[in-house]
Amino acid sequence: MLKKLNKDTRKIILEYCIERFGVSKKYLDYYNWYIGSKNRIYIGPEEVERIRPESIGLCIFRID
Repeated sequence: MLKKLNKDTRKIILEYCIERFGVSKKYLDYYNWYIGSKNRIYIGPEEVERIRPESIGLCIFRID
């Protein structure tokens, strides 16, 4: 089940994306950030209220 990513972890990953890949913060702000099983980080649209998906959007990282 997905949970919204906490602000501190999101900030760390966002800074990494900007520094490592040159991704603009303004593009990543359009998405919600989630953490799923096996510490996978996803970006995607708003949460879906009626179902509890295992994943939504695009898996962009794994935290270990």
